[in-house]
Amino acid sequence: MQIIRNLVLSLLCVVIFSCTSQQATPIAISTNTAQLISTSTPALTSMPEVTVTGVLMPDGLIMLSSNRYRFLVWPFSFSLPDAWDINNKIHLSSVDVGRETYTFYRDDIMVDRDSINESPKITVRFATIPDGIDIKTYSEDALADWHSTEMSDAKIFDLEEIGVSLDTTMAYKTHFMFEDIEYTQYIIHAIYQTMGIEIIMDSKTEVFENIESEFLYFLKSLTFG
Repeated sequence: MQIIRNLVLSLLCVVIFSCTSQQATPIAISTNTAQLISTSTPALTSMPEVTVTGVLMPDGLIMLSSNRYRFLVWPFSFSLPDAWDINNKIHLSSVDVGRETYTFYRDDIMVDRDSINESPKITVRFATIPDGIDIKTYSEDALADWHSTEMSDAKIFDLEEIGVSLDTTMAYKTHFMFEDIEYTQYIIHAIYQTMGIEIIMDSKTEVFENIESEFLYFLKSLTFG
């Protein structure tokens, strides 16, 4: 009887040991391990930035370098201050008399608290002139032909007085009235070969002193040829 009891106990231990060995053993997963996430939508990638390789230029102008421009027909190069837009331009052409006019405008300036804005401008006029004409005659003719508004306090001065070195020129600083508002302007006349140039830079008198340095910047940048 004792033998049978021992045999039963032995068989029972074998069964218990077998069941225990078949249980799943837990596996530790490190919390620092990167997990791959599968998705049916591909991840978006940023597009490379577009690099501007050229500047759209108005008709009749080319860019020589950054902020440096030249007229195609007329041998005249210049630079504009930062606040002036090269594309904000009026182009008038008349082939029969050999004239062209370009006008560049500055960004608006706030004049007063009533939100009245002022757009100073630089106008460049070209004309083919006869050989041998002197600067005094050309200047008088240009003033008579192109300036219908009466000028007051016209002052003739040497451009070297304001740090500008240009040959064969005459310069004026004047005032005029338009719609009961006073304007101040520089008028520059120059001759290069058979080309006559008139440069007009004007703004309302109340803001002229604030932007006069920008007009002089333009004048000092001028080259012919």
